[in-house]
Amino acid sequence: MHGYCALWTPDLHLVGGQFLDLETRVVKYWSQNCTECHRSGATIPISNSKFLHYPCAVKRGCRFDERTFTCHVPTSTI
Repeated sequence: MHGYCALWTPDLHLVGGQFLDLETRVVKYWSQNCTECHRSGATIPISNSKFLHYPCAVKRGCRFDERTFTCHVPTSTI
């Protein structure tokens, strides 16, 4: 899993230098296709059933809040 992708994945938690339950979660992430590029492995949710990769979110103009580690998607791109 890429660093920025992991950082902005809302249900992935880093504890003691390790991601909790990463092996199980990666299977879920690989089943999620990116709304922008249509490739698998998207982890950033933009709606109930739509996801983006980190680089695709940047391309769409998403705003990343480093205080809360949340991604804000422009409503015109959902």
